[in-house]
Amino acid sequence: MIIRASIVGLCVASLLLIPVARRRWLDAIPSSRIPRAVIPRLSSMSARPVEDSLAAAESLVVDNDPFRIVNHPASVSYDPLAGDGPQGAELAPVSLRPVFVLKAIVGGPPWQAVVEGFPGQATAVVVRTGERLDKLSVRSVTRDSVVVQASDTTWILTFRKR
Repeated sequence: MIIRASIVGLCVASLLLIPVARRRWLDAIPSSRIPRAVIPRLSSMSARPVEDSLAAAESLVVDNDPFRIVNHPASVSYDPLAGDGPQGAELAPVSLRPVFVLKAIVGGPPWQAVVEGFPGQATAVVVRTGERLDKLSVRSVTRDSVVVQASDTTWILTFRKR
């Protein structure tokens, strides 16, 4: 009985508030009158550009160069083939990512692995967990895998399946 009375009360309240909602809905619509944009006319349009406008723009850029602290051009022109050395040293070779090959895993816990492909090593190297070779570190050695980590790459070495 109480539920039925509350439902009837809510329906009556909704019907009474419909005109209020309609009025608010109609007032919320923006007016269709939009003010016209005022575009100012240029009063002083010169027929020809200033004679030194390019030179002025160049000096402004050179004086406020954000890429140079000293705010004047470099005394030496850039040559990528010259290098930093006095006789024009060769460009440094591009360092390629090493190609590792897991040859064997030896022992029992703690495991050791025979890995080929470490930079600066002519042959395969026996590594353990925590060992560092150049900029590479061996994170873990398990019975079937080795994890080698560099600053930006992680290699998980496993044996090939037949």
